[in-house]
Amino acid sequence: MTARDYRDTNQALSDSLDALLDQSPNAIDIVLFRALPGTEEVVAEGADVVGTMEGRERRIEYDDPENTKGIIVRDESLIFGMADDGESLVPGEEPIVMLIRADDIRKQSVVWFEEYVNDEQTEDRYYYVLKSEPVGESPSCITKYYLIPFFGFNPEGIE
Repeated sequence: MTARDYRDTNQALSDSLDALLDQSPNAIDIVLFRALPGTEEVVAEGADVVGTMEGRERRIEYDDPENTKGIIVRDESLIFGMADDGESLVPGEEPIVMLIRADDIRKQSVVWFEEYVNDEQTEDRYYYVLKSEPVGESPSCITKYYLIPFFGFNPEGIE
């Protein structure tokens, strides 16, 4: 019996993603801040807990920034808030799905890119990796990353 072999297919898909990210006008330069395993915040006994983290929250630490490329892909399954007039509640800040040239991006990582808001001005966009999903059959070589807006992220605070 011959085993089912994904190796050639996966290599072709990986090469195609690289070509897409290199050649597509829709591919964008991004900065990836990979989340590192965090540690639980410890509150000294008897300390004032106002402003401290909730019991199950963890401080998130990030690795050094990594320059790479990504492309936003359409995904009809995304659900986000809409106003009565059909407009997004936060214009320009909807959840997105992205293919990224990087392996094994953990949940809670951050993606940063610039986006034009008019002909001359750009704004920084920060997105939080909520989940990842393999594309195709196992073992997959391409992963879709589901990102949600991450307001208040400050890359200057990364040590």
